[in-house]
Amino acid sequence: MIKKIINTENKQKLFNNFLSLATLQMLNYLLPIITFPYLVRVLGIENFGLLAFAGAIVAYFAILTDYGFQLSATKDISVNRNNKKKVIEIFSAVMSIKLFLMFCSFLILFFIISSIDSLKKDMLIYIFTFGSIVGQVLLPTWFFQGMEKMKYITIVNIISRVIFTISIFIFIENENDVYFVPLLNSLGAIIAGIISLAFVKKEFNISFKFQKTNILKKYFLEGWHIFMQKFYVNIYTRTNILILGILTNNTVVGYYSIAEKIIDIFRQLFTVISQVFYPHFAQLVKNNPLLAFTQLKKVTSVMLIVSFLSTMILFFSENFIISIITGQDSNNEIIVVLNVLMLGITLIPLFSLLTTTLVSINKSIVLNKIARNSALISLVLSPTLIYFFNGVGLATTIVILQIYIIYNYSIVIYKYYKLNVR
Repeated sequence: MIKKIINTENKQKLFNNFLSLATLQMLNYLLPIITFPYLVRVLGIENFGLLAFAGAIVAYFAILTDYGFQLSATKDISVNRNNKKKVIEIFSAVMSIKLFLMFCSFLILFFIISSIDSLKKDMLIYIFTFGSIVGQVLLPTWFFQGMEKMKYITIVNIISRVIFTISIFIFIENENDVYFVPLLNSLGAIIAGIISLAFVKKEFNISFKFQKTNILKKYFLEGWHIFMQKFYVNIYTRTNILILGILTNNTVVGYYSIAEKIIDIFRQLFTVISQVFYPHFAQLVKNNPLLAFTQLKKVTSVMLIVSFLSTMILFFSENFIISIITGQDSNNEIIVVLNVLMLGITLIPLFSLLTTTLVSINKSIVLNKIARNSALISLVLSPTLIYFFNGVGLATTIVILQIYIIYNYSIVIYKYYKLNVR
């Protein structure tokens, strides 16, 4: 289907990238199905909630260290992929900035958990969870996406995830082993990062070179608006979990996290198309905008059909899925939250696709404003609904924000299309 949609001279490359990412996403489906229920049963819902709470805190540093480079650097690499000198400059500058931000992030995290008693008692959980940030910094996904060589990302991620999955069953036997979960996850991510950097050197002959301050400043400023957009997005995703934990308890966070995890498994299906399409669209919108938007419409139609079918599958199998995960015949707390989140599944693929579209047409500032407004709405709406309805209130907030964001994204893209393409 993707080959028919992308009817250009690059369709074979795009299709190969799609197959690579599709393989990776299949792995992303299978491994969580294996480990997710095991972890919930062995660790207990409260410990699972603790891990989700730690993940919500560390997620801020994931946003900081990524700094929008997943989009801005991908675009830069895609446009300049045939200019080796420029590619080395981009690679070196981005890696330098990310490493610096990672160092600053660790100092901030250490200060926070050392200053708050409720966090200090689980210090190792937070430090081990931060290890995933190290792996994220070392893994230059943006480079491989820009080069449209996604098979390398597939290889390193398969190695990482298989190691992590096997280790879970070897080292985690009871709730006292909760510390091993973030530790093993981080080790897998770091190994994947190291291997990926070896691929960059071997396959592309790209080596790290120190860059001048003005070059670093240029790429730092370039990623600012995307970074702020991601930061705002994090407010109505991860921050809401922190609010849920503060206003309720780890058990309620655990219920919500289980439902969210199920939705995330479905979400991964949609990101693959967006990831493959983005670097191609970024180039095409510059050279042939009409063709670019024609392809965008077709890809959007496919994603909406797939998301609708996914929603139907989940709706009719939710009790079975939850029983596998929790070991219980039914859990009303999880089911109600899941049913609310399910309302937004159809919108999930559009979020990623339209975000990358706005970056491609140089609307990062507008993207930032929409995300900022969404974050402000969330900070008002989320605590109120959580106070009255717990996890269901948070799920309702997420769906409302999804509708608001997609609507505004669509308006901006449609106006651009009318003025610049038609």
